[in-house]
Amino acid sequence: MTNQIQSFVLAGAHLNCSIGDIREKLSKVRLFLYDWDGVFNKGEKYGDKGSPFAEADSMGTNLLRLGYWLRNDRQMPMAGILTGAVNQGAEYFAKRECMDVCMRGFNNKRDAWSLLLETLGLKAHEVAYMYDDVIDLPIAEQCGLRICVKRKASPAFEQYVIKNDLCDYITAQEGGADAVREASEFLLAVSGNYDEVVGVRSEYGEVYRSYLNERKRIETRILLAGGVK
Repeated sequence: MTNQIQSFVLAGAHLNCSIGDIREKLSKVRLFLYDWDGVFNKGEKYGDKGSPFAEADSMGTNLLRLGYWLRNDRQMPMAGILTGAVNQGAEYFAKRECMDVCMRGFNNKRDAWSLLLETLGLKAHEVAYMYDDVIDLPIAEQCGLRICVKRKASPAFEQYVIKNDLCDYITAQEGGADAVREASEFLLAVSGNYDEVVGVRSEYGEVYRSYLNERKRIETRILLAGGVK
């Protein structure tokens, strides 16, 4: 285990399988899929305004996609948001970050899962999912790589997902405390190209601009429960 990876464990993260297993699962991923409430935020709602996100997490998703692009001969990974709520904030974020899909209003995430795989032409093991709660478990049962965002108030849930092999990594940080950034940096450390990614992004040179131009060409598809927007 490298010093970079060890630093996450020392910070309080939990590994539920070996680094080799996580690396193998990650190598097959084509889509990074994120739950919204409780992952990018604490799950608090502000009426019609939805719920917020942090720029540190936004940067995390970007660095993770850049890392994939650099490792895979400049092939852009897919990315998406899946939320049970009809959340304008999630849609805004997905469009701002040029994600491939935003799925909103899916209280039954089994239905969302089937639609997602069919729409994007994916197999279950090609999806990495970051989640935080019971509603997400039908996807965690089936997808390739599972990252559970910690909630200090739910130690029983944490033990449940560990015991039932529904997670590969549990973050040290909670939703709303940059858990997405943590998980993104962890996966980059597992991939072995964290330093390269930070260098390319901070330089903002020809390589990064090429990645950014390709990312900007992505048109976000909005999928609503009961129909397509």
